[in-house]
Amino acid sequence: MEHALIRSDSAFLRGGWLFSLLCVVTFFATIITGQNVFYNDWLIFWLEAVFVGSFAVWRICRGGAMQIFTVKSVGFWLIILWFCSITLSLICSPYGLMMEWFAVQRYFQSLFHVFFFLCLYGFFSVYKGSVMPVFISLAASVCILAFGFVGAWFALENPLGPDSKQWFRHPPFNAHIRITGFLVAAGSVALAPIFTEKIKSKFKRVILGLIGFAVWGLMFWCGGRGSILSAIFASIMIAVVLNVKKQLVGRYLITTAIFILGGIILAELFAVFYWNGIFHATERTIAAGGDPYQLTTGRIKLCNCVVETLGKNKAWLLGLGSQGYCFMPNRTFGFQPHNLIFQFLAEWGMVGTLLFLSGIGYGFFVGVKAHLFPSSGKMTIPVLAALGMILSLGLHSLVDGIFYHAQPSMHLAIAFSIWMVARK
Repeated sequence: MEHALIRSDSAFLRGGWLFSLLCVVTFFATIITGQNVFYNDWLIFWLEAVFVGSFAVWRICRGGAMQIFTVKSVGFWLIILWFCSITLSLICSPYGLMMEWFAVQRYFQSLFHVFFFLCLYGFFSVYKGSVMPVFISLAASVCILAFGFVGAWFALENPLGPDSKQWFRHPPFNAHIRITGFLVAAGSVALAPIFTEKIKSKFKRVILGLIGFAVWGLMFWCGGRGSILSAIFASIMIAVVLNVKKQLVGRYLITTAIFILGGIILAELFAVFYWNGIFHATERTIAAGGDPYQLTTGRIKLCNCVVETLGKNKAWLLGLGSQGYCFMPNRTFGFQPHNLIFQFLAEWGMVGTLLFLSGIGYGFFVGVKAHLFPSSGKMTIPVLAALGMILSLGLHSLVDGIFYHAQPSMHLAIAFSIWMVARK
């Protein structure tokens, strides 16, 4: 009896159950979101809180304090200084946002995303099991999301009639079709690296292949130029990395090309709206006629509004405070300027922006040092998947609110925590 108890306790401390919980949390973060951006933020907050609370229990049972970054670490001081900076931004907001719950909740959610990442990093630093299932969980949830779209289509009495606007503004399970694009961009690049190695089971190979077609198909169906280009660019960069590391780049390129081609065919077969598919996305680009305002769908104007407001309020140093963009009287539309730099400038000013971008750069460099600099040794499949997600969502953040919305922020936290850990 005592021996069985020790074995059970040992299995608990190895953390397999906690990783399974993370896979479940990642899965549900895609398919149980509602049709409201701010409702989604809180839903993701509570999903992350489930993992954070479970991680705390696991860490206490293992004994010892949770040491993630040492006091001498650059990462530690970047996080501390960033925390102090955004706190001052909220307190010193020219709009008095310290007294606005809408802004305060954004402040706490931003902090919690970072804390969620720290817990993930602490967990993966000691967890010895395979982490690829979390990426498969993400891809599978996006695949189910695609089937949810099909089910909603047949459930609606007249999907091309009065209900047609909901497919763009309030699609199934998401608050906007472009948010759906965030999810499929992450899921598409996370799955392909698994095919860099031969999958012995034909059943698994078929299932994973079908998931890949569904995910890429949904991405092209959504028609977002940002998600399409960022996912393709990230895939190309992964191929470059594989070539440098002298791994099976040919198999990866063939698999990715098949997924892309199959996704385009699926999207065009089911294209029913003017924004569906890569060809409609190309037509919209050509129709802009080189006009940067039309080409960027008004994004340049949004960024100009941020610059003008910061100048008028003399808030370049600390910004307007959390959710500051939403309180700008001259903003034209949206809750964020669709660009990570101008989003950070609006909320945190130059100080918070530089600190946060430095933190992202530091985390990326840690992964580069761990996985790319060594001349010997292959990059593992999960590390390639994490790198693909970082590149895809990072590029996409230049033209959309990746760091504003909760789901892609959660996915980036997972990807960075895996990327930064040196694993065999």
